[in-house]
Amino acid sequence: MVRSFTLFELIISIVISMLFFMGVLVVVSKIYKRDYFMIKSYEFESKSEIILSKISNYLYYRVPFSVIGYNPVTKNYKYIGEINNNSYPVLEWVGEFFDAKKELNLSGFIDLYASKKPIIKAIDFNADFINEILKNKYQKINIKRIRI
Repeated sequence: MVRSFTLFELIISIVISMLFFMGVLVVVSKIYKRDYFMIKSYEFESKSEIILSKISNYLYYRVPFSVIGYNPVTKNYKYIGEINNNSYPVLEWVGEFFDAKKELNLSGFIDLYASKKPIIKAIDFNADFINEILKNKYQKINIKRIRI
């Protein structure tokens, strides 16, 4: 005599297995959602870290207290320490001639006793090298050679 499932037993076993698989599906979907969230938050964190590192590298060779926020639409500007909203989307600052300092063509020191506006006399100053740097970067700035 061969024993088999009755229709009622078969339906009950299918319902129980469907409930089990629905629970597994919910758990798996939550795992995938958490994994997706973790991947996106890691991407955001790494991209923001890269951007902040670039900005800090740019600002490293700035003249202190020269960083301003600028709004190109309204033409307003404000010192970065006084900005409290997002109405100044552009950062501007006065930078040092790092390339000239690195090549020992500019010491960064100015002779205040010998300088009179608008002529500034600097120590260890190679204007040709600095003009070449500015021409390559900005294509329009030119510094006159100053004799020391």
